[in-house]
Amino acid sequence: MRMRLRAPEEGETAPSTQSPRTPTSRAPQLDMRSPELIEQRLENLKRRPTWRAYLDEYVKAHPDDDDDKGDDDDDDDDEEEEHVASDAANCVNGSSGTHMSPQSDRSSPVDNGFVKTTLWSVVVVAMTPLWVVVVPFLLNRGADFWPLHCPTFFSLYRRCVAHLVFVALALVVVYYSICKEVPEANPGRASIVLREELLEMVEAGRSCRAAVARGNQRLMRELCSPIAVDVVFLQAAITLVFKTHRRWARLLVLMLALAQFAKAPERITAALQPVPEITAIDPSFALVDEEILIAIDGKNLQPGGTVAWVAYWGCAASAPVDSCELQYPGVFDVGVVSVKFTAMDHFVPCYRNPPTPLKVEDFREVDAQ
Repeated sequence: MRMRLRAPEEGETAPSTQSPRTPTSRAPQLDMRSPELIEQRLENLKRRPTWRAYLDEYVKAHPDDDDDKGDDDDDDDDEEEEHVASDAANCVNGSSGTHMSPQSDRSSPVDNGFVKTTLWSVVVVAMTPLWVVVVPFLLNRGADFWPLHCPTFFSLYRRCVAHLVFVALALVVVYYSICKEVPEANPGRASIVLREELLEMVEAGRSCRAAVARGNQRLMRELCSPIAVDVVFLQAAITLVFKTHRRWARLLVLMLALAQFAKAPERITAALQPVPEITAIDPSFALVDEEILIAIDGKNLQPGGTVAWVAYWGCAASAPVDSCELQYPGVFDVGVVSVKFTAMDHFVPCYRNPPTPLKVEDFREVDAQ
């Protein structure tokens, strides 16, 4: 150990050399039990600040440092959250990617297409006898083994059977939209009826086009409304045939079948067509075997139409008017019709539009009061 000694400067007094054992060099002894020391310690304890007061004082003394630190902490927290999220995603994709990918594929809606679903449905249903033997050995297969994104064989089989059932129902609705009847069990007979009805539909379309060319509003309503309603229902049924692999299309097929069963097209057509209506006749009575001119008032009555009569007590009182015999037909012209009653009864007038090459007319019965 090296020590450097220097001479004392002027004005500097030399330190007094006293023996360490002299009483004057000793520090005064501290008495811990003295009342003064105890009182001083109590005062110090009273004045000692709490952690909350210390932190408040520190924040007030360093406002800038606190804001910068808070921003840095927020940035660090955001970066840490992004880092944790990315690590979690990587862990999921890396460690359990082989298990999660099939579930995510099944959870998302997958459109297999009508052709693919139909082909698989035909194959699966046609192999039903084979499945009875083979399925027990395939129950442990995973979801990736079965087609059409089905998790098990039983879900695949149910889906295929349901698809074929709805395809058949949609085809029946198409046939009914054209022929107005359910197809027969004999395919040859059903094809003949279908061909005849298609030809009639084509002729109805030509009649509608001729009415449009003539510009006759009445004929347009009478001839075009039936074919328009039938075409709309037919087009809807044909479209739904190729959408039966979807659930919403199956629901619409059921609704369309119920509408056809409830005769909705016929009701819509009847609502669109102008309906002839007889509102009053004058006179309201006539003598037997007397030829008389009866004035007929009504709506949508055309000159050249035919007016016939149905006996009320003789037939209409006990049977539907449509099944009763039409008597005393006469031509409606200039608002009157000539008739001669040969029996005593209460007669109901029936009206039919004048014949036209574009449409076959029928009588309409009206009970004129």
